[in-house]
Amino acid sequence: MERMLQMQKIREEEAKLKQAGKQGASVPLIPKTANA
Repeated sequence: MERMLQMQKIREEEAKLKQAGKQGASVPLIPKTANA
């Protein structure tokens, strides 16, 4: 269960980074990924 939840979180973070990259606003998301 934990592994699946971790993978889900990672996928969500990657999706956020991709969206932010398109918008050119990936900086605010970096601390979130670092803490996770």
